Amino acid sequence: MGAHTRVVLLDLLVERSEFGHGGNQEMVRPLADSGSVEVLLLTPQMQSHEAGERAQSEGEALLTEDDVPHWDDDFGFWQECELQMGGNPVTFRRIAMPLHGDDELTAQWFNGLGVDALYCGGSRRNVSIWEDWMEGCAALMRASVSSGTPTLGICFGHQLLCKALGATITRADSLSNGVWDLDLTAEGRSDRLFQARRTGADDSPVVLFPHKDHVVTVPDCCTLLGRTNHSRPDDVDEGQNPSLRALDDGLQEVVKHAKPIDTPTLRAPTMFAVEQ
Repeated sequence: MGAHTRVVLLDLLVERSEFGHGGNQEMVRPLADSGSVEVLLLTPQMQSHEAGERAQSEGEALLTEDDVPHWDDDFGFWQECELQMGGNPVTFRRIAMPLHGDDELTAQWFNGLGVDALYCGGSRRNVSIWEDWMEGCAALMRASVSSGTPTLGICFGHQLLCKALGATITRADSLSNGVWDLDLTAEGRSDRLFQARRTGADDSPVVLFPHKDHVVTVPDCCTLLGRTNHSRPDDVDEGQNPSLRALDDGLQEVVKHAKPIDTPTLRAPTMFAVEQ
């Protein structure tokens, strides 16, 4: 009998099925190769605060259609579905999450779920254009990292995760939209995150960048794994972000790896943030 993995996934592109539900499947597919997977989907961008209060009180509270007044009907609402992936069952279930942004209360709620990992993918929103629901997401990511739970941020999730841990996020005047080689640091070259997919120059990973937000400082609890020079110096206002020059003009940090907060000596990686 295979393993059973239980994960929380911030489903922030639910209205775009190819990137939302389709992207969610790709994120958890490697887990399904080893056994069954239970995915708890969170959609704070569409959820009511009342549903968040219920979640804080009840713990794992199923999300209903009444709880999502901002739902985008381009992708119809469903509460639960089950798929077969890698010969194993994968259950996707929507639950409500607290939106208040209180770190202590969010940690209590998150720890009560008993999950093995947290994922956050892309979004049509921007960290540099902050919205109220992001407070709950930031608190959730801090709770996950603080507990030592493996936490993966991709694209918007990368920026939100770094912001939640204290990084500076800057918005460029123009869109970065292309494919660039990722220049790995010594730590990045030895990290398991990049043991495969090194198809670029000098055995580097090749990464897609469709965004205007840039992470320009490294949180204190993080180790830089790689950067790329796709961000031109004139894309970012250094006057508002003096820390940019310290990171070398035009170099955009794209991947970070953090150890759990308050346990800086722990060697095992527990958080990854990946720009895509």
